Amino acid sequence: MMRLRRFTLSALIPGLATALVVGPLYADTNVDFTATVQKDTCQIEINGSGTVNFATVGPAYFADGISAESDYKGGEEFSIKLLSCPVSDGAMTNVTFEFTPQSGQFAAGNQQVFANELIQSAGGADNVGVVIFTTDAPRKNVLNTDGTSRATFNATAYSDTSWTFYSRMQKILDSGTVTPGELSSRVLVNVKYE
Repeated sequence: MMRLRRFTLSALIPGLATALVVGPLYADTNVDFTATVQKDTCQIEINGSGTVNFATVGPAYFADGISAESDYKGGEEFSIKLLSCPVSDGAMTNVTFEFTPQSGQFAAGNQQVFANELIQSAGGADNVGVVIFTTDAPRKNVLNTDGTSRATFNATAYSDTSWTFYSRMQKILDSGTVTPGELSSRVLVNVKYE
């Protein structure tokens, strides 16, 4: 029995070696890396410990024609505060908030809506997600239609400063039906100041 094990291992090892020894492969691809290194960074504080609770609504809330760009009732505001930021020496003039889904995936078919992470079979609402808006008049979705950020603000002073946002539930696909259930969506916030 001991010899069988040794034979098996010795047969596997040359097989692995053969599989791992491959002739050199070349591709004509360049990779460029860019970064900004700063002495210090800001701390971020979100009110409500980072939780936004929406009111309970029925399917009628999701009226036809209300898009991810529509300023619509029934949402909640939350604020993000930058604390203990480094001194900018007057060179920093913009603050950009990048909101991305923690799961890495936007709602299927709409990159301005953060997906419900609760699936329907586990009690999650179907065809419902979350949208986030700036609170400047008029409110606008913080995301472009391709999912990139458009929440950039002029900020000559940004340390110990709060920005307020508005969030609400959104029908993901206008042609789809909303199925009642619970909603949970986790969103990451990255703040860039330059």
